[in-house]
Amino acid sequence: ARGGVAVGGDVWVIGVFQEWANRWIISEIGGARERSAGDGFRYNNGDGDRPDMEMPLLGLMHEIPLWEMTIIIVTLAEIYAVGLMLATRYTYGVSRLSLNNEVAGFKFAVVGVFYAVLLAFVVVAVWEDYRDTETAVRNEAKAVVDLQAVTLALPEEGGASIREHLASYLEGVLKYGWDTMSVGEPSDIVDKELSNLAAAIFAAKVDDRRESALYQHALTLLTVIADNRDERLDSASGSVPAILW
Repeated sequence: ARGGVAVGGDVWVIGVFQEWANRWIISEIGGARERSAGDGFRYNNGDGDRPDMEMPLLGLMHEIPLWEMTIIIVTLAEIYAVGLMLATRYTYGVSRLSLNNEVAGFKFAVVGVFYAVLLAFVVVAVWEDYRDTETAVRNEAKAVVDLQAVTLALPEEGGASIREHLASYLEGVLKYGWDTMSVGEPSDIVDKELSNLAAAIFAAKVDDRRESALYQHALTLLTVIADNRDERLDSASGSVPAILW
């Protein structure tokens, strides 16, 4: 299941919950690894080498400055429109085309309405995707802050290890994750850091009911981080629903 984990308040079920949560989160991380193990975006080391992009259009838009992309698109569109008009006039003649001016006006009006409606759907779809990604990033960040606070109340050895891997995960997201996300792909480095963070939480030892309750909450926050990371990666493809194409 891809949903969040609802944790009960009874600390006596920590053993059963921990075993189930461990299997679930490990499967989530394994799924993320499988998605990044294909022929798409790969980072081979920590130097930020540029990868082979599986999405050429999104990668092209990422590499070329926005003003250059705008000029290229507008220029190509104008050349295509004017060239098609001149080719049609040369083929059929202006006098013959002038006979269809009134009918062509209605045709263009109908096409314009369909295009306006379709464009509105595209704008709404892209905006909703953006909002979903923004929400996922915000929830992931809040879960990271909460997990940092929870580790301060855990035993020193386990809490220090979790904080260390949590800081490495944040550094990986800021240094590599955003670059790979901008072309719609995950980062292997961030994926590894998330695995290390999960392993550090699983290895933590608790002694009493208070620490057991805090450990349950730490597992829940790890689940929130993994879920929202998957959500923002899924929303970062830059695509629209296939039916709109």
